[in-house]
Amino acid sequence: RQEDIPRGGVLASPGSMQPGMMMDVALRVLKDAARTLENGSRLHFHHGSGETLCKLVLLGGKERLLPGEEGFGQLRFEEEVAAKAGDAFVLRFYSPLETVGGGTVLDPTPYKHRPSSVKALEKLKLLHGGDLSQKVEALLLGHGTHFVPARSLALQLAVDEAAVNECLQALDGQGRVMSLRQGLYLHQNSLEALGQKAQTILADFHQK
Repeated sequence: RQEDIPRGGVLASPGSMQPGMMMDVALRVLKDAARTLENGSRLHFHHGSGETLCKLVLLGGKERLLPGEEGFGQLRFEEEVAAKAGDAFVLRFYSPLETVGGGTVLDPTPYKHRPSSVKALEKLKLLHGGDLSQKVEALLLGHGTHFVPARSLALQLAVDEAAVNECLQALDGQGRVMSLRQGLYLHQNSLEALGQKAQTILADFHQK
């Protein structure tokens, strides 16, 4: 029933979206904005007909974005938000209430980033301007030593799972990812990190 759908609610096929408390985004500040967008700002996030409060964490060591500038950041919400990669949004200041800019969702379910994280910034640059294969690889690297199914990557990127599987098979053939029988994938760099960690644990064990 229509009355069962709250304002800002998102209708989607079962399993096609995953709400989250954080979001990686590309940001644009209006050229005629009266104020700068600063790291740690509390903002109103407008997406579709929905609105929720969030805190902005600017990435790449930036402390602020001036009028007309672009950058990357992570939005941390006070309640779960459902969005897809590629969705547009508007940001308004918390007080006084005024529009400052907006942007595009890059990753709707990221891990928490440190503001100075170089890896996070590189990941977002690829998600913003790379081709599908680069985006798949960037997400795998972002998952670190966690094995990830192709379906999860497809959900993060809001693309067809078959296209993601094709990219993964190509990356597997190039030796850039490792696959398991269960359809799980790990980036080769993370596999090497796991090997080094295992060696350290074993060396410590034998020394003790």
